[in-house]
Amino acid sequence: MTYSYVKEYEDFELRYGKNGNISINDDGFKVEINPQEEDTGTARIILITEEKFYNENVISSLCDDETCLIIPEKIEESTSCNDTERVSGGDYLDVFGVKLDVINQDTGFGYLIDMRGVEFLVASRILDRKKIRRSYEGVNIAFLPLLNSDDISDLIKMAVTVKPSYFVPIVYSDSISESDIRVLTSELDERNIPILE
Repeated sequence: MTYSYVKEYEDFELRYGKNGNISINDDGFKVEINPQEEDTGTARIILITEEKFYNENVISSLCDDETCLIIPEKIEESTSCNDTERVSGGDYLDVFGVKLDVINQDTGFGYLIDMRGVEFLVASRILDRKKIRRSYEGVNIAFLPLLNSDDISDLIKMAVTVKPSYFVPIVYSDSISESDIRVLTSELDERNIPILE
């Protein structure tokens, strides 16, 4: 898969790019979130946040007998993954020792992912601050969406509510400028929430 960024955090390799595709690799144990391109490697867990990110061809390229696909329950298509879990907001799963808390969004879900005590928050939409439970505060890395320039103030409020150690903006649009990213970075720096460099 093609990723715009590759970062290291503790022992994890993090890859992410436009359109919401994120990969968390823990020494070969891969969690793929919203994969958008076919790949020759396999993932142990595939998470889909909303229906628009579901692509059966991509998913089948990442699945083998040891892969668990987790999708919103409203996706009714049959899947090529033998182990498919359909989830709804508020669900909690433990898959291969990875703890997943499903966060309800208007059009899909966000996920709080706990891998060996390191917490990642992933959302493809701005989460309603009222739905962010207190237990989400203090996550290590928050991958949060930047859909357009109008979202910056809401995204800042969401980041302040979650209070992650590091923040990663996932840019979903070519209309986001470098200036928008600088404004976001500056605002979050003032609140002691650094962007993962």
